[in-house]
Amino acid sequence: MRKISLETRETEFRIGTENRGQFRLSPDYAWNQCEALDTMVEQQDSRTEAVRLFLAVAEGTVSEADFWPEMDRLFHELDDPVVALAREEAHHYWGNFHERNILLVRTKPKPALVAQGKELFRTLARALEEHWPEERLREAMKDS
Repeated sequence: MRKISLETRETEFRIGTENRGQFRLSPDYAWNQCEALDTMVEQQDSRTEAVRLFLAVAEGTVSEADFWPEMDRLFHELDDPVVALAREEAHHYWGNFHERNILLVRTKPKPALVAQGKELFRTLARALEEHWPEERLREAMKDS
């Protein structure tokens, strides 16, 4: 939803119920020089990076040491419930690789849990790419 006040030429963008910011338009600004557009492009780039990261986890091409710094950066850059949920699920996924038995000897992760985690990251990547609402994502996670 977009509100424009004609007296001050202030524009406010709302996506859902969240206020995404305000900016002022000057008469000489073209549409492609708007300050808000720059932040939207940056967010889209971050979303694309998050999708790539989630798919890399699903394919097994990223290590845990490389995953966490990138995930933390994306979590702080994007105010997105999908990324927040992915961060929470990542703790469970990577935790499978740190399990120990009663003698404190490391054990191999259970293949079913690893496969389930990979499928979950594919779903999260698709949800982020297609801008799923949070309800649809939670429904998809229950089904898998």
